[in-house]
Amino acid sequence: MYEDLRSFFVGNVIINNQPFNENKISNCKLDYFLSVLKNFPDSLFKYYSNITEEKNKNYSKTAIFENTVYLNEPKNFNDPYDCNLVGDIVEFKRSRINFYLKYLGYELDRKDIDIDIAIDVLSNKIHENSISKGIIFSLSDSLEEYVRLQLKLFENNLRNYFDEYRDWRKAIHRTIEDEMKKFVICCFTKTNNNLLMWAHYANNHKGFCVEYDLSNKDILKELEYMIFPVIYSLNRKDAFDNFKLYCEELSGEVCWNLYRDGILRKSYHWLYENEFRLIMNSKSSKSIKFYPIKAIYFGCNMIEDDKKDIYNKLKDKNIKFYQANISKDKYEIDFDDYKN
Repeated sequence: MYEDLRSFFVGNVIINNQPFNENKISNCKLDYFLSVLKNFPDSLFKYYSNITEEKNKNYSKTAIFENTVYLNEPKNFNDPYDCNLVGDIVEFKRSRINFYLKYLGYELDRKDIDIDIAIDVLSNKIHENSISKGIIFSLSDSLEEYVRLQLKLFENNLRNYFDEYRDWRKAIHRTIEDEMKKFVICCFTKTNNNLLMWAHYANNHKGFCVEYDLSNKDILKELEYMIFPVIYSLNRKDAFDNFKLYCEELSGEVCWNLYRDGILRKSYHWLYENEFRLIMNSKSSKSIKFYPIKAIYFGCNMIEDDKKDIYNKLKDKNIKFYQANISKDKYEIDFDDYKN
């Protein structure tokens, strides 16, 4: 069975439980993806662990009490391939150094120059400008707005790290490393009854699952165009060139190519999750208001005190409550109305 599944993915991908030809998706534009593939759902689900941490903090409860969701950095995900863009990290750093040197009126002699030497060159130019002009970049009106924003952001972050390290080289290293963390993501699914997800993400069924109501898209119109289905595939795409371009020219096409070939791609082994992703810029707030909660499903191993606490605080919010139960004759979950 597993070999048959792998064979299927040799020339195909799965998006929102639908099969598509790999080549067609690899070349598709954003408009096609949104109009034909997206099929924006009326409900999305998210599993919560319901773990109470130190200082009696329970971030799962906070999320539903405040109707917020948390966007995480991909480095914290449980899949090391997730958002791990194929490419040369040193080459990325070198390209960013070249980008900033360009706006300092300097160009490196060699494209393959040692990265430490390149950082020394940039450090010296920054130090010269900082001493002689009091600023690092001269932001003329002729610059494109996105370039101006990048240079401003780089200078602000650089100065913050310089205040910490008192060393331009270390500050450059940290600032460029931060640039590789361009996105934060919140993960959802289209199913509330997946046994593996209850085990992995809901603390072995001790947590709960939340159903969000997306039927009224006008409530948070801006989020509709930030939520995408994951592309499950066998092959990884080298999205690193797109990532470098994204850092230099923010265009819809470049951004979409990076999403399609990198941020939205996962191994077919994760197909059971049927995931949708909310993707935002890393400079956004990591905790944001989300669509209204439609229902909460308590795990079959969830303690009664936690269920009562959630029910009593949210019972007047037009939210339905359900209790998950182990099916007597199938490896499935049955849901009944929660009775307080």
